[in-house]
Amino acid sequence: MSGCSGNCSSCGESCSDRKPESLLADENYANDLLDGEKVVFAGGVREEIQHYKAGKKDGLFVLLDYSTGKPKRETNYKNGRKNGTERVWVTSNRNDFIETYTYVNDRRHGPYEAVYQEDKQQNIKAGTLKSKGQYRSDSRSGHWISYDTTGKIEKEWDE
Repeated sequence: MSGCSGNCSSCGESCSDRKPESLLADENYANDLLDGEKVVFAGGVREEIQHYKAGKKDGLFVLLDYSTGKPKRETNYKNGRKNGTERVWVTSNRNDFIETYTYVNDRRHGPYEAVYQEDKQQNIKAGTLKSKGQYRSDSRSGHWISYDTTGKIEKEWDE
C-alpha cells in the first residue's frame, strides 16, 4: 500500500487529511511461490479471490463488482490453465445475463450457455435461456440456438 509521498505542498493537501491509495493483497507463500488463497482489496473492498498451487493458478478465481460485492467473473484453473467452467455476468442496456463457458487447457471446448437474469419490469424469469451451443478448440461448433426473453426460439444455425 502506498500513502502520502511526504511532498504534500505539491498537491495542496495536508498529510493528515490525505487518504492513502490502497491496493492490498492477503496472500500465502510456500517455498517463495504463491500457494493457497490470495485476496485482493481495492479501497478496502474485496475485489478478487484467487487460488494458487506452487505459484500457478489452481482453483477458483473470482472477480467481484466493486460497488455490489457480487461476482462479475468466476473462472476455474488447473495447473495455471483455464479448466472447467467460467461464468461471466454481463450487464447490458437491454437485458442482463450470465454466460457459462467450458474450458479445457486454456481453450473454450465444450458446452456454452447464456441465461437471462431476473428482470421483474420486463417479466424475465431468472435462468431463461438466451443462447446455447458448443465450442471446439476456441471456435463455435455445431448447432447453436438463440432465444427471446420468454424462452421461445428466435434463431437456429450451424457453425
